[in-house]
Amino acid sequence: MNYRLLASRFCCGGCLLSRRRLVTVSAVLALSLASPRSTAQTGSSGLPLDNFQFKASHNSFEKDELMDDQLDNYNCWAVELDLTVDSKCVPYGIHVYHPAGGRDLCLDEAIAEILRATDLDERVTFIWLDVTNPEPWPANRRELFRSVMLALGADRIYHKKDFDAYFAIHQCWPSWQHIHKLGKRFILVLEDAQAGPVAPDDDLFFIAAPSFQEATLPANAHATFINVQNADLDHGIPAPNDRWLYRSWPGITSHDTETWEHGVSRRFNLVGTDDIDQDYTILDSRTHSPQPLYVHRAATARLWGTRAYPMNNLSSAITRASPGITMRIRPGSYPGPVTFNKPMRVEPDARATGMVVIGTP
Repeated sequence: MNYRLLASRFCCGGCLLSRRRLVTVSAVLALSLASPRSTAQTGSSGLPLDNFQFKASHNSFEKDELMDDQLDNYNCWAVELDLTVDSKCVPYGIHVYHPAGGRDLCLDEAIAEILRATDLDERVTFIWLDVTNPEPWPANRRELFRSVMLALGADRIYHKKDFDAYFAIHQCWPSWQHIHKLGKRFILVLEDAQAGPVAPDDDLFFIAAPSFQEATLPANAHATFINVQNADLDHGIPAPNDRWLYRSWPGITSHDTETWEHGVSRRFNLVGTDDIDQDYTILDSRTHSPQPLYVHRAATARLWGTRAYPMNNLSSAITRASPGITMRIRPGSYPGPVTFNKPMRVEPDARATGMVVIGTP
């Protein structure tokens, strides 16, 4: 990565800024966007997953926004698919319930829509499969789910055996950066009320349990995700317990803004929301920022830091950025001084050629 720097020391162009270094750029930093993109791994060793909160789309296919749009442009790290039985979905018979526009959507088609997202390889995405509806599911439904989900690529799915191997050594969850470095891009969660939370294990899926069962689960239960409706105030504040992650989701009678605040303030790890297109679910600094986080000086609307809706102020982008992310900057002049006070990679956005100028000449 070529760069030009005047009168200041600065680590950039695909480099990871040190966690211990505060870098103030008051000179001119010029990045050539015609240069090849850095091939360095994104992020740092990072913090365990249960130390973060990620925005989760609730009933994802009920939204007007397509799935790839939710993942690329609305900062959704987790999506939910409610599943039913439908013989029209050949050959697997698995239908996605209540898709927007009344369209018929089979699970394999839904997965294909997820795979259209551009930035899937830049982060880790949670896919939550909800099969709690009282359907006449066949006894081999696990194998059917497995057959469809393997379209994501078996080597790109973070298997439960991967978690068990890491947990045996470190006694905690890995960071998403660690999972990403392994080449894994997806974590699959199966919520199957008919089977129960301690059903026979399936290495492909992590299992979910409702919050009211948490106290009775054995320490080695297959349940790794605790599911909490409306961020239930009676549930208490989840404390990182190294093994389980917590998800909140809005119920029928709840107000989404209240559910969001309950989920975020009470430190749930996956915070489900129906308001995926609202500023408060994208700019909340308590939740993980977009990855990558995009900056474009000329942006004027929906300044979220996502692929389609970049932020236009570099200092604001740094404030929003979670540690260990990649910041991609489009051509333009960005006034200084600018202080990078957290670990991140800074790269030019390869979608355009031109010069990025940071600071005052």
